[in-house]
Amino acid sequence: MAIRNIKMWFGFCPNGHIPLFEDRKPKEVDSYTDCGVMVSISRVGEGYVSHEERARGVANSTPSNTPNASPPLARL
Repeated sequence: MAIRNIKMWFGFCPNGHIPLFEDRKPKEVDSYTDCGVMVSISRVGEGYVSHEERARGVANSTPSNTPNASPPLARL
């Protein structure tokens, strides 16, 4: 299980994806390319993600408010 200890900006998309933004706080009017389609960000925040999530640029679940947290268990 990956530890979530990298602080990053993130945004919520209507389709359930949580894109990560490394260099700046995203604006709520920003868009994110998902499967070749531009989707709007509905809400932004800052939190901790794992190295794997950062490498993909998308979080599996809402980033943690505290460093060194384990991600929530996956739903079956």
